[in-house]
Amino acid sequence: RVSASLMGTYAKKIGLSELDTKNLAGLSSEEVTDRFKSSPAIGSVDVSLQPFWVKSVPPKENQIDIKIEQAK
Repeated sequence: RVSASLMGTYAKKIGLSELDTKNLAGLSSEEVTDRFKSSPAIGSVDVSLQPFWVKSVPPKENQIDIKIEQAK
């Protein structure tokens, strides 16, 4: 008989194409959320556009910041 106990963190790999800012430029916050939520590797999405009157992701890739945080 063998007994084992395992503890750790499991994470799925996310392809670079899923995080490519070229694929996000010009999209609305809803479209960005839908795009990320369609990936089984991504647990949750929070899109923040600033200033408050901005309604879509900037068209220039260098103006887009993606922050990845570990699930708590």
